[in-house]
Amino acid sequence: MKISNANNLTLGYAGLSIRTKGLSSSSLPKNDEKSFDAISIQSEPRQIAERTFAAAISKELASDVRIPVSDARLNELKEQISSHTYKIDASAIASRMLLCKEAVE
Repeated sequence: MKISNANNLTLGYAGLSIRTKGLSSSSLPKNDEKSFDAISIQSEPRQIAERTFAAAISKELASDVRIPVSDARLNELKEQISSHTYKIDASAIASRMLLCKEAVE
């Protein structure tokens, strides 16, 4: 087994608490029984929700980036930039940054 990024592993489990179960004399193992330690790792629901949200956003952004642009549109933009007639639409940029679903074309 190879652990490639130990820093994330340490940060992910920094907020864990250790719980132990008290053993009564009746629950102590006898000499012929084997006893084992157990570790239970649990995350807080908020951490799980944050990871799920982050994964969904990154998947959506990755799919948006992969949308191909037509050659005609690309040539049109190149022509506007070279002739200094291209106008920046700040509201369109802001809506894309905020992941609004408005059509920006």
